[in-house]
Amino acid sequence: MIPLSPTLLIATANAFVGLGVGRFGDALPALFRRECAPGAEDPGRAWDAAFVQHVGHWSHFDERSGTSSWPLPVTGDVEVLATFARGRSVLREDPRVGDIFLLASSLGGGFQRMGIILSAGDPGTATDGTRYRECVTIEGDSARDFSAAGGLVLRHRRKLSAARGDRFLRWSALDVRHVAAGDVGSAAEAMGLARPRASA
Repeated sequence: MIPLSPTLLIATANAFVGLGVGRFGDALPALFRRECAPGAEDPGRAWDAAFVQHVGHWSHFDERSGTSSWPLPVTGDVEVLATFARGRSVLREDPRVGDIFLLASSLGGGFQRMGIILSAGDPGTATDGTRYRECVTIEGDSARDFSAAGGLVLRHRRKLSAARGDRFLRWSALDVRHVAAGDVGSAAEAMGLARPRASA
């Protein structure tokens, strides 16, 4: 089993920057959505969470066993992941490189999107007195003007703030040693990603 590694996650995610709708039609978004919900490649469904799941799974995929040590549940729903993280005490208020950020909903309560932290800068203070951290992120289904459902994998510079409700999922703190190989394999099979071992 491959040890959990933010470096592996970031390297894999960086390979997709600039890709998305328009470069390969809808093939990449459809792949990301299908992995999170086999048979449900709804073109109207945002794929920011599905992108994180894709790069997480494949960055931690072990060819020898045909399984991935990626520890998050197979879902494209940001709220499901937030609930999972709270239950395992890995939802944080300060970012670290490799964390998954959960952007607070502008409507209040819950989260509206997610992505990966590439760098976490020094604290700053907004004009209204709110403290924030300026982070460089990588996000799926984004646009250069930060609008949602932009169709591309892009890097952004965001002022993320725990005071505004933003949170950081420290997936690398999860202990996956107790997960049986069969359980990991089942998750991969659910995504349609499990590969049979090569015959000798």
